[in-house]
Amino acid sequence: MPYTIVRIPAVMGWDDPTGRMWWWVQRALDGGGIVIPEQHRAVFRTLYSEDAAENFVRALKAPEAAGQTYHIAMREIMTMERWTQLIWDATGSQCEITYVPQEVIQRQLSDYEPHLSRALPYIQDTSKAEREFGFATTPVAEWVQTTVDWYRREYRGEDSQTYGYRSAELDLAAAWRRAFGDLISSFD
Repeated sequence: MPYTIVRIPAVMGWDDPTGRMWWWVQRALDGGGIVIPEQHRAVFRTLYSEDAAENFVRALKAPEAAGQTYHIAMREIMTMERWTQLIWDATGSQCEITYVPQEVIQRQLSDYEPHLSRALPYIQDTSKAEREFGFATTPVAEWVQTTVDWYRREYRGEDSQTYGYRSAELDLAAAWRRAFGDLISSFD
C-alpha cells in the first residue's frame, strides 16, 4: 500500500481547536505584555493550518512522494521576540516581553506555559518537500494578521488557558522588572 509521511510542527491559525493561538492572541488583544520563561528562548517553526492542508494535498498528488517522509513548516524561523512582535503588531499594540526564570514562574503562576516557547530549537528541514512536491507557505505576517482578525471578529468562546490569572501574570512581570532594575542600580 503506498504511503507518504508528512511530519508537522504545531499547527496554528484561526479557529485553532487546541487554543494555542488564542492563548497568544487574547493577551495581545488586551494590550498587555507577556512573561516568557528565561530558559525558553529557543528558535522554532510552526505551520499555518491552511498551509498544512494545501501541502498535504500537494504531497498526495505527487507520485514521487509515495514511500517518502517529509518535514513541513513555515519558512521563517521564529524567535520569541519576532513571534510576539507579529501578533501584537497585528492587534495594533506593542508587546513588552519580560523574561523570568521558570522556577519563579512555577511558584507564582503554576500552570502558566506560553505555547511554542521551548528550551531547545525546533527547526525542520523542508528542502526535500520543496523540491519534490512544491511545498510552499503563506508569509507568516499575512497569516498571523488573518488569524488575529478572525479572533477579533468571530471568536466567542472561553478565555485562553490560564487567562483567569492574567492580572497575576502582569503583576509578576512588573515585579520582576522592578527587582531587576534595583539589582542593576545596586552596581552603580
